Amino acid sequence: MNTEAFHRHAEIVVGHELLRARRRLAGLPPNSRGEVEELVLRVASELVDGVLDQARGDPILGPALRSIYGPGMARELRALSCVSD
Repeated sequence: MNTEAFHRHAEIVVGHELLRARRRLAGLPPNSRGEVEELVLRVASELVDGVLDQARGDPILGPALRSIYGPGMARELRALSCVSD
């Protein structure tokens, strides 16, 4: 799996949800609205990183992510594992 694809997928979902929330966010000052959007994107990115970290040692999650995002993930997870060791 290309971890960038997983991150990009999360960004697309966040973008879609932010569009759905535009009416509710419209009451915020423009600079605050931008800060909220940046924060939401940052949280999504951290969640993806957490899932990837968990997948390193999980015999179910790792294969599940590979089935969704492709086979390159095993190589990337091994590299991540070596860095953290």
